[in-house]
Amino acid sequence: PEWASVNMGIFFCLDCSGRHRGLGTHISFVRSVTMDAWTDKQIDKMKLGGNDQCKDFLSKHGIDVATNKDSSSSSIRDKYDSPAAQLYRDVLTAR
Repeated sequence: PEWASVNMGIFFCLDCSGRHRGLGTHISFVRSVTMDAWTDKQIDKMKLGGNDQCKDFLSKHGIDVATNKDSSSSSIRDKYDSPAAQLYRDVLTAR
């Protein structure tokens, strides 16, 4: 994975980066791991997050975390624009 969502603390592929960008920066602030400049605060947030931690959190809050590259943008929106995902972003920010 060469792309990341800073406010979700997760990494993903190029295809998924486009889907995440379509959600808006308030939901998923997408950065290139190699091409973008990162602040210390953004790096710290990534260290606190992680794909497995995010999946576990969302799953425990009733969100389907199955990964499917062919999934529609609405299902991605359902996952990341949910009250559970907002709570996860808030938890990462508070750490």
